[in-house]
Amino acid sequence: MKNRILLMLALFLGLSQAALAQEKHDRMKHRTDRLDEKVNLTEEQKVKINELNQAFAEEMKAMRKEDKDEMRGEMHEKMQAHREQIKEILTDEQKEKLKEEHEKDRASHKAMREEMKSYRNENIKPVMSEKRKEFESVFTDEEKKQIEEARIQIKAVKRDLKSEKEEKPARHRYGDRETRTATRDQIKSIVDTQIRPIVDAHETELDAIEKDLEPKRKEWKEDMKAIRSKHMKDKAATAAHDHRRKHKASMRKHHGEDKHDGDAMHREGEDAWKMRFILKDDLQED
Repeated sequence: MKNRILLMLALFLGLSQAALAQEKHDRMKHRTDRLDEKVNLTEEQKVKINELNQAFAEEMKAMRKEDKDEMRGEMHEKMQAHREQIKEILTDEQKEKLKEEHEKDRASHKAMREEMKSYRNENIKPVMSEKRKEFESVFTDEEKKQIEEARIQIKAVKRDLKSEKEEKPARHRYGDRETRTATRDQIKSIVDTQIRPIVDAHETELDAIEKDLEPKRKEWKEDMKAIRSKHMKDKAATAAHDHRRKHKASMRKHHGEDKHDGDAMHREGEDAWKMRFILKDDLQED
C-alpha cells in the first residue's frame, strides 16, 4: 500500500513537472507566433527565435530565484540584449515592419486607456460619488475626523513613495521591494487602525449599498470589456494582452507584491471597496 502511494505521488509530481514544462514551452512559442504575425517570419527564423525565447526564459527563471532588487538592473540589461538578439535575426524590412506594429500597439493601448478613463469619470465616478455623499450623514463627527486624518496620512505616505521613485533611474522606477513593503505596511496600519473600525461599525449599511450597486457593477464590467475588445480587435492581440496581465499577476504573487504598490486597500478582499468608499479613494471601480 505504501509503495503504491509513493508511486502515485511520484507519478503526480512527474505529470505536474511535465505540465509546467509544456506551459512554458507554449508560452515561448506564443511569443514567436505573435512576432510571426507581425513580420511574417521564415521557418528558419521561427526555429532560431523560439530557441532564443526558450533560453531567455530559463535565464530569467534562474535570476528570479535571486534577490530581485539586486538583480533588477541585470535583468533589465538581459531583456535589452534578448531583444537585440532577436532583431539580428530579422531583415531590415522586418525590423521596419516591427517598429510600425509597435507604434500601432502603443497608440491603440493609449486610446484604450484614455477611453476607459473617460468612461470611469462619466459613468462610474458620478454614481459612486452620489452614493458616498448620501452615506456621509451616517458618520459621527468623530468618524468624519478620523477619515480625514487617515486620508491625509495615506496621501503623505504615497507622496513620499512617489518622490523616491522619481529619484531612481528608469529601470528602478517602481522602487525597491523593501521600500514598497514598508509603504504597504504603513498604509495597512493606517487603514486597520482608523478605517476598519468604521467599516465594521457600518457593515449593514455598506452591504446594502453593495447589493444596490450589483447591477451597475455588472454593466460597468461589460462596458469596460467592450472597450478593450474594440481597441484590441485582433484576437491574438487580445490573448497576448490577457496573457501579459496574468503573467504579471503571477509574478507579483510570486514576489509577494500586489497590483497597486503601496495600497493596502487593494489587498483586503471583500472589504477593499468598502474602505475605498469610506476614504473616497477615487470612487471608481477597477
